[in-house]
Amino acid sequence: MRGIVASKLGRRYVGIELRPEQVEANRAQLAITTDPLPDWRVGDARDLGTIASDVAADLIFSCPPYWNLERYSDDPADLSTMDEAAFFEAQAAIIAAAVARLKEDRFAVWVVGDVREEAQPICLMHLVRPCLDSTEMGGNYEWPPAPPKSTALKIRPPPTISCGSLYT
Repeated sequence: MRGIVASKLGRRYVGIELRPEQVEANRAQLAITTDPLPDWRVGDARDLGTIASDVAADLIFSCPPYWNLERYSDDPADLSTMDEAAFFEAQAAIIAAAVARLKEDRFAVWVVGDVREEAQPICLMHLVRPCLDSTEMGGNYEWPPAPPKSTALKIRPPPTISCGSLYT
């Protein structure tokens, strides 16, 4: 859907998807797009630097998997199949690689929500911040406030780390 919307708005779109069948389903909708045509690429987003080496993005818009809420495939490279530590490590690498594709003074958006572990919500919003801090963006970004302490959210920082879609 994001590729189609970008195309209708006259924006170049590059999307990275692990599952070839999803890329084929996306490409089956090319008839409803306009120039520029969306560019859906098959690959592991952890290899984004190679897969999208030709992209300098004005906007990164990513809606990463919500860890354990939905399993998309049985592929071990699929983040939805990973345990918590591997998920956070992989997502951190993807965020860092995506930010590296940004042009100077441009924008990145991650749509994240909460996941559950043993019926306890875990806020994934705080996954993105340490990754951005470790990139050349440093602290040069806007950040929403942390949820109020009165909520039932369990805010778990990602493990120590060395830290989706690209629009131009």
